[in-house]
Amino acid sequence: MCEEKYSLVLFVEDSQENIDIVPSDWIVHNKIDDNLYCKFISESEAKNIEISKLLRKKVKNLENPDESWKFHRVDVRGRADTWKEAETKLKKLSVKSHVFTTDDERIIEKRQADIKKKCRLKRSIRHDDVHDLLTECELDLTQALDKDIDFSPINPSQKITVSTRTCLKDDDSVSVHSDTSVESNDDTSKKNQQKNVNDSSSSNEHENNNKTHTDANVKEVEAMTQLTTKMTTNTEIEKNCTCCQETTELVLKQFRKLSQQLGTLHGLVIEMRNELHQIKKNEFPGRSAHKEKVHNIQIPFTTLYEFETFDNALKDNSSLKSELGDMIWPLIDGTNKLSKSLTNIFMKFFKAEVLHKFTAIKKTGEKKIFKETNFSLCLYEIFVEEYKNKDPVKAEQFYKAIGRVLNNAKDWEHGRKTKKAMD
Repeated sequence: MCEEKYSLVLFVEDSQENIDIVPSDWIVHNKIDDNLYCKFISESEAKNIEISKLLRKKVKNLENPDESWKFHRVDVRGRADTWKEAETKLKKLSVKSHVFTTDDERIIEKRQADIKKKCRLKRSIRHDDVHDLLTECELDLTQALDKDIDFSPINPSQKITVSTRTCLKDDDSVSVHSDTSVESNDDTSKKNQQKNVNDSSSSNEHENNNKTHTDANVKEVEAMTQLTTKMTTNTEIEKNCTCCQETTELVLKQFRKLSQQLGTLHGLVIEMRNELHQIKKNEFPGRSAHKEKVHNIQIPFTTLYEFETFDNALKDNSSLKSELGDMIWPLIDGTNKLSKSLTNIFMKFFKAEVLHKFTAIKKTGEKKIFKETNFSLCLYEIFVEEYKNKDPVKAEQFYKAIGRVLNNAKDWEHGRKTKKAMD
């Protein structure tokens, strides 16, 4: 996923600010603290000659790190495509803080962010990460439900039964009391009948009054029972409503969290899709695989004469333009970065000494204007076609980007000269 094979990294947690070369594939992203880590030997192991030799061999040959090595937090300070280039940049880091192709701090920070993003994407396509995100919300919800809410079945009839049982006891006591009163009244009535017939009518009247009083007591107890039952039921309903409200709020909270996690996954899928699109573009089967190369285009152009000869031939030769387009198209960056795409193209087609003879749009001394070349016109048409459904390219924006590439050409060419000198 990383373009350059080697990375120059600063070991952040070392007692001294140690900088070394590591294969870019050794660098991984830790999603917990959002930092980059790399397997490497410790400071004490670095003093061992045999271990140091093993390390150098593995790094130079891009082999996997030893399983016994521990992870160290790192900060990327530069990238290189070859071992020689990496060694050259490592020497520069003794006097410079970074060895990217620019000294602009904003661009350096953006470049480091891009590196971290690539490493994060490289790790995020693992199935375990996706599974962790999707199950995290489920675990949180389960734990919260077990902790905060009691889902044991609510049985309001339990309390109502207790109340009913209590009421029945009251009824029983009333009934017993009623029977006793009746028996007592009957005995009294018989005695009164024996004593006096007139007392009998008085006793019957007293008995009727007692029965009326007993019936009133029973009705009062029944009314109290119904009221108690209703109050108990209302209390349970209120508890049920409170419980349902708490459950609803908890589910909504976890649903929002899950929605955010799905949004993150969606963003990662889009980024991976774009990178896959770029990989397919680099293969470009639909554009040139079926085409036979008619023109033997020799690149990079090492002299102004070579380029001008090619540029003149390009003017009225449609097949040459088509073949040039097939060579340029896979060099266009998949992230839609105009400057990066143009840098890829110019480094592929030109030596720096040729580009030094051009300015983008304004005449300066004896330098030629690149905008007036057929190559420039063909290049602009390709970019207009490529970006028409994304962020359309304007001429002013296009030639300003070319101007920046021409100004920076001396930097990447300096790296080539240094490598030649070391070879």
